[in-house]
Amino acid sequence: FSTTGLTLTSSSVVNRGLLTATGSNAFLRLVNSTVSNADGEILASGPDAAVRFEPDTNLIGGKLTANSGGAIKVNGATVSAESVDTASGGRVELTSGVLRAATLTTDGIGTDDVIQHGGRLEVLDFDGNFQQEGGTYAPGPSTAVSTLSGVYVLGAGGTFEAELAGEELGEFDQLLVG
Repeated sequence: FSTTGLTLTSSSVVNRGLLTATGSNAFLRLVNSTVSNADGEILASGPDAAVRFEPDTNLIGGKLTANSGGAIKVNGATVSAESVDTASGGRVELTSGVLRAATLTTDGIGTDDVIQHGGRLEVLDFDGNFQQEGGTYAPGPSTAVSTLSGVYVLGAGGTFEAELAGEELGEFDQLLVG
């Protein structure tokens, strides 16, 4: 399914294919909706195209992709994806809510590939550049080892959260940056 402009409110969506907002200023906006993205991909592609996860929306599984100037935007939603990818000027913006992913990969061209203004970001393997202006960044599930390869800019309004449950490996969070 491809759209240049669609808002889904109080909807249940099962995506096992490709759901796209494609073209200049195209958008897919999800409000108060549940999205099962098990084997699917959701894509924002084109200058200022956006997939917007807005208040009270829950996404579970699959892949999120932003490319060619498109954006994945999380504002008040809970988004739990297997992977999040950006390329060719694509970006991820987290304003509020929660974004969880096993992997988040960017093209690493600019420091604004992923911008966090607020909310909570949990990523195990982060490959790219990350600008945290606000909100909380945590490695992921309890006592996790998270890798971040790229530039990590922690602004004055941002918080890095680590769990400390003991002195032995596996009893505390680790962030490996390089």
